[in-house]
Amino acid sequence: MKKNLFIITIALPAALVVQAQDQLYNNGAGLYIASSGALCIRGSFTNTGTGVNLQNNGTLTVTGHITNDQLMSAYTGKLVLDGNTSQHLGGTADMLTKDLEIDNAAGIILNAKLKVDGMATLTNGIILAASTAAPLWFTANATYTGASDAAHVNGYVVKEGTGSFTYPVGDGIRYEQVKVAASANAKGIEVKYIPDDAGAAPFGTTGASSTPLQYYNAKEYWNINPVSTAAGTVTVYWNGYNNVGITNTSHLAVAHKYGGYWLNEGAVDVTGTITAGHVTSASMNTWGPFTLGSLSSLSTLPLTWLSISSILNANKQALISWQVNEWNVVAYQVEKAPMPGSSQPSAG
Repeated sequence: MKKNLFIITIALPAALVVQAQDQLYNNGAGLYIASSGALCIRGSFTNTGTGVNLQNNGTLTVTGHITNDQLMSAYTGKLVLDGNTSQHLGGTADMLTKDLEIDNAAGIILNAKLKVDGMATLTNGIILAASTAAPLWFTANATYTGASDAAHVNGYVVKEGTGSFTYPVGDGIRYEQVKVAASANAKGIEVKYIPDDAGAAPFGTTGASSTPLQYYNAKEYWNINPVSTAAGTVTVYWNGYNNVGITNTSHLAVAHKYGGYWLNEGAVDVTGTITAGHVTSASMNTWGPFTLGSLSSLSTLPLTWLSISSILNANKQALISWQVNEWNVVAYQVEKAPMPGSSQPSAG
């Protein structure tokens, strides 16, 4: 049942919880929740653009969808999204909150900006932020806790301000963090994790290090771009997901695709083992796709097969052709499956 809201004021000295069932529709009245109050909407919440701004100084809990068409001017209170079915946040205006808690295993879908100025607690649930127009946005004051495989952003995250920030991004299955330490950040830095190949390109010498890479990870990358301008370092992490072929951590560097080349942006700090760790670049002011790079043929990193085909020539010999996303492989060894009755493959 849809319920029109004319005015709700919660301003008692002791905490007060008001329950609204099914749907709460603010059709032009003011909605004010005092610091001692809490409004729990067991259903959807629509906030139209014709009334007084929503002012949440307490806790607003919603289990259904949120549609916000009202311009908000302040980051106040706490927004809790804890439904048990997928919740959508949309509307024509950004949703502002001081603190945020996500606790919905069915997930959250952002169709409008959700901007946080305090603490975001990622308890459970994937936040799908598929559009650059509707990211999870952290102000310079904001931070988060609790990112995991079960609770992260599949899509775009923006962080304002300078200093180090580890982006809580992944692909909806795994949490795959990346860190940016910004020394300059005019309007925010946007990040998205992509479990795919950023595209083959020659290995250039104009990165922070002039030593060219030999390989880049073709199974994953992070698209890192400033909203305006920015400078800083990037720390790329590796683990058992989309990372194979590492034999020595000293082979590793940060790979950056820029200007039609894969560049070596350095390895100022390399920490970890061949199964898990991180590497930090030198400072830079150009951006784009970043991933793990290798300087050695002993650490090949994942390759992507672009095509493979074979024909039988006139001499009844197999002619095999293939294309992969690398440039500096010295040689290939072709093996065929064992013949019936044989336990070993043969090489050619």
